[in-house]
Amino acid sequence: MSNSKSKTYRSTAIRASWILLTLALLTLLGPASALAGEEEAGSVYVIDSALMDALQAWSENPTSLEQIALESAPEAVALYGETVGDLYSGGLAAHFAERFPAAELLYLELGGTEDDGSEGNAQRAVFLMSHRPEDYRAWQAEKLLKVKGLRFTDFVEDEHPELLDVWAEAEASTPAAQGESLLDFVAGQEDPELYASASSLLDAVAIPIDTECGCFTTVAFPGNPSSRQVIYDEHWVRNGFHREEVDYRVDAEGSAANVDYYRLARRHPTAEHRVTRALRQDMRVRMQCVRGGVAGGRPCQGGGCQAELVTRIEYGSRVYERTASGGWFNHGAKTLTSNVANLQHSVGSAGPSELFNKSVGVSGNTRLAWNSQAVSTLLQSVFGVINLIVGDQGSALAGILEGNLIDDTVTSIAALIEREGSPGSHAVDMLVSHDTTRGISHELRANQTHVFEMTAYAEVYGEGHGDKSESWGEVDSAYGFAAVVRDYQCPFPTQAPNPGAYWSWASTPKAPISATTLADNIADWIQVELGVRPTNTSVQEGELILP
Repeated sequence: MSNSKSKTYRSTAIRASWILLTLALLTLLGPASALAGEEEAGSVYVIDSALMDALQAWSENPTSLEQIALESAPEAVALYGETVGDLYSGGLAAHFAERFPAAELLYLELGGTEDDGSEGNAQRAVFLMSHRPEDYRAWQAEKLLKVKGLRFTDFVEDEHPELLDVWAEAEASTPAAQGESLLDFVAGQEDPELYASASSLLDAVAIPIDTECGCFTTVAFPGNPSSRQVIYDEHWVRNGFHREEVDYRVDAEGSAANVDYYRLARRHPTAEHRVTRALRQDMRVRMQCVRGGVAGGRPCQGGGCQAELVTRIEYGSRVYERTASGGWFNHGAKTLTSNVANLQHSVGSAGPSELFNKSVGVSGNTRLAWNSQAVSTLLQSVFGVINLIVGDQGSALAGILEGNLIDDTVTSIAALIEREGSPGSHAVDMLVSHDTTRGISHELRANQTHVFEMTAYAEVYGEGHGDKSESWGEVDSAYGFAAVVRDYQCPFPTQAPNPGAYWSWASTPKAPISATTLADNIADWIQVELGVRPTNTSVQEGELILP
């Protein structure tokens, strides 16, 4: 990092890099255009978030079967736990302790019984369904339950069919269930662009006229649009004795951002400044089924597919600080740069579950008596239950923290690496990812939307006093979303879609994951999951459909 004057001009190269990335971005406001030589008609369509909202509002059941059971028949959930517990030699207690240790620990901390008999099994089933939706879905996806016909939907169908009637009544409240076509529903929104997008989607899907029901998958990548903010503020007291200068720039695309900050104070009793940005990038995946040969897009009568949804989502950031102070009288400066990455997943009407929550901070100060913990609380404020771990640069603890920060299999940690006592600088990287190959894939059903929401927080804080104090801070980050939908299972006579893959990524020039690496990571992962390697993942948003 350089001084404030060279800092004003050095952004030219970075801006040029961002212009090239922006020019490369494929903006798909309607159905995705063909990717040369790779895309075939009719499976996965990248659409904008407004059209995805319309599809959900038109045909998605606002209530899950699990919600209905917990609210109106908790005894059915308890009986389910008792029944399923008999499948495991040690009951659900032993199985959950091995498979879902965090859930089991939380269950006991909240006052759950250690009983491994019928009562304990019942309580654990209720707890997992109501408090740990992601673990619950992973449990329901286990092969043993599927083979034995003992998933919760199977159990309800056999033992409590009245709950299915209540669920059907909730679904019947949607416009689609009441017979309204998609285009008629969208026309009521009085948005010509939205109507054009919906019409274009149905034209692209083109379910054959002799097909009673045909399904397709839609994908949306809503997030913060590309943005830039440049601030330069210089203040002098009239007699020239005091001076304060603040210079920062924020470039962002989705949850990838470059925050570049500088603060200078001369002969100032106390000068402080903070820059904070909350950035978001989502991926929404939905399967829709409509009747063939019927104008306007009407829902199938009883048709619908199931498919396997596998995902890989990664995030990387580099945080940097430089701190300096000097002069003839008492002086000091402090800089704190931090970054947080949080990923949550929700499906249908089920509440969100956290897939990762990881953060990194670097702090430097030039005065040993400074209470650094007081300032580091700003890093802690967005983490919920995660404890902040503080280590001094060069210590064994700091080495362990840095190792965990760059290990993308470590998904929950909040670490601050401190340096104090003299002017200087340091930087720390953070990597984190969610990959279904490490656990259980997601089940994608008709008229149900999976939402993956990633929020990144970038923050730089500078403070100083005395003759002269300076703070530099920088955050550079990158993200990559990739997903594959495959293994469609559709009842006769529903037409099954073709397998497909889709992706979105963005990177800043100094991020620890480069644009080239992101593109290669996505291509490699899709090749493993789908058996075909896309050649165009250098495009920031795209799709691959198998014939």
